[in-house]
Amino acid sequence: MDINEILRQHQLWLETQGEEGKRVDFTEMYLSGQNFTGVNFSKAWMPRVNLQDSILNQAILDGANLREADLSYAKADRCSALRTDFSNC
Repeated sequence: MDINEILRQHQLWLETQGEEGKRVDFTEMYLSGQNFTGVNFSKAWMPRVNLQDSILNQAILDGANLREADLSYAKADRCSALRTDFSNC
C-alpha cells in the first residue's frame, strides 16, 4: 500500500471514529525527506519513525505517538501537537 493510500485510510478512520479505514502505523518506518504539509496525523502511531528533513508544516499531530522519532531538521511551522508524545525524540 502506498503512503497516500495509508494517509487516506487514516483520514477515513478519523472521520468515522474508527468505524472505517485504519489508523496510521508508521512504527520504525523511514520517511525522511517527505512532504506532509497539512496532513492530519491525529492519534497516529509513529514510534521510532524517521522523519528527518521532512516537512510537517500545518500538520496536525494531536494525540500522536512519536516516541523516539527522529525529527532532525524537520520543518514544522504552524504545526498542532496537543497531547503528542515526543518522549526521547
